[in-house]
Amino acid sequence: MRDGVIAPQEGYRSIPTYKQLGASKWQGTPEENNLMMRTILRRYGFSFIGYTNLDDKSIGNRRNLIYKNVNDFDSIDDFEVRGKVKVIPNKCNNAIVVYSTIGNAAGTKRGRATPELFVFMEEEAERITRVQQFLWGLGYQSYYFEDTMGGISRPPFGIMSGLGEYNRTHGPAATPEGFVGGACAIILTDLPLAPTKPIDFGVLKFCSTCGVCANACPSGAIPTKEEMKEPTWERSTGPWSSSNDHKGYPNESVKCATWYMANTVSGFNHRPIGACYRCAAACVFNKSNEAWIHEIVKATVSTTPLLNSFFANMDTQAGYGEMPSDEERSTLWTGNMAEWGIHQYGKNEW
Repeated sequence: MRDGVIAPQEGYRSIPTYKQLGASKWQGTPEENNLMMRTILRRYGFSFIGYTNLDDKSIGNRRNLIYKNVNDFDSIDDFEVRGKVKVIPNKCNNAIVVYSTIGNAAGTKRGRATPELFVFMEEEAERITRVQQFLWGLGYQSYYFEDTMGGISRPPFGIMSGLGEYNRTHGPAATPEGFVGGACAIILTDLPLAPTKPIDFGVLKFCSTCGVCANACPSGAIPTKEEMKEPTWERSTGPWSSSNDHKGYPNESVKCATWYMANTVSGFNHRPIGACYRCAAACVFNKSNEAWIHEIVKATVSTTPLLNSFFANMDTQAGYGEMPSDEERSTLWTGNMAEWGIHQYGKNEW
């Protein structure tokens, strides 16, 4: 459920199937299916689209990213509910991963209580169920995973599907298009899909000489570049980040969550105002294409790492990491908002 919109995890399944229409089942190749789903997903407003497979064990058991107290898997033909757990057929092992562009700096500087995020949350369930209806009509099952409460760890899927790269913030992937912290949704399906490969465009290497996200973090949960330059395998810090199964920065999730919960406003769906996602807002790569220099930086960091410290300092000097003032935040209610609520801070227009 998203803001009162009931979204069955398996979709509504309320449209006629190919059998009922007297047609043949769609049998496209994985590559053809990739293109077909990209068209459908873009049609419903999703910006970035990737695919990955749960049975790929090249970096560990990916099914462990789905919490068994919410969802489990079994060799069954269709889903079953066993107690409080929904059991999904093993054959639904292809993941469609979609990101929204609302994760840019203009939105994340307000924290998660942003108008564009509210719109995405309200409409995401509707758009996903339409995609599920499309798949159901073709003769394929699908299951919607929206967030951690929905029983899934989302950030790894963005990285595994090649939508973005892991970074010091540890959470949302950084995309080559210039977005960090975009809203993410995942659909598991038995439609054959060709996995899109992970990418490396220099972000993680850049993090070793940057650290602006750590400086922006109000809880001190992210290690600074002085505390830790390179990512490490030994990153266990507590009950919510106790896994040492990948190389990364040992972010202290308990500190983050404690500070987050201490700064919430219940009237806004328990989401802080100007509180969280400061790490993503401050990230050097969270700039979209606001200026030509950002394109040069993104093209350079993967090939000329000696300039990384210069770029990080330049980003800070330009004021990109600064949080908006209370007066600027107040324009949320007085400014002339554009579609999707994108706002340019310090300006009168949205």
